[in-house]
Amino acid sequence: AGALLMLTFFVAMSLVVFATLIFYCESGEWDEYRQQYVRSDGQQTPFESIPASMWWCLVTMTTVGYGDVTPITLSGRVVAIVTMFCGLVVLSLPITIIGANFDELYREMRKKEHDARAARKLAGTLRPRKTTRRGSKASESEADVPPSRQSSSSDVDTHATQHGGCTGDAAEALRVIQGLINQSHQKLF
Repeated sequence: AGALLMLTFFVAMSLVVFATLIFYCESGEWDEYRQQYVRSDGQQTPFESIPASMWWCLVTMTTVGYGDVTPITLSGRVVAIVTMFCGLVVLSLPITIIGANFDELYREMRKKEHDARAARKLAGTLRPRKTTRRGSKASESEADVPPSRQSSSSDVDTHATQHGGCTGDAAEALRVIQGLINQSHQKLF
């Protein structure tokens, strides 16, 4: 939101400055008979006012350039060149920030998805199993797990230590997953 606000502010300020400059460079002479500004070639100027000049300024700054309104004086063309370069700078800097923020948020989202997938896989390997009467293993429903069989966080630490000595983030992930499993057991009992 900050980058968009900055973009809007810079575009608005640039519109005011460059529309004013192009109006004073291209307005021509006031014709009392026609009641309008007239260029040196005798045609009505398209830059009749500062607000009307903002159209040209916005079209030029965004590099659309319809060509419906063009400056004809040397000073007007210089203002047009500066307007084009400033338009590139004013628009490209905030857009770069917006793009970088999008990339950062996208990477965070992908990391959370990856972590959730890994947590689901890890949760599946930590689920307790029971032996049926015939001796074959079958997965228990979580409602069948008595509180005495529920793993504690120390069991997770022991499991982590026995399987590669996980420390730091991996051990923390195991604790979080075990906490989630315990919460689901408590809700079911």
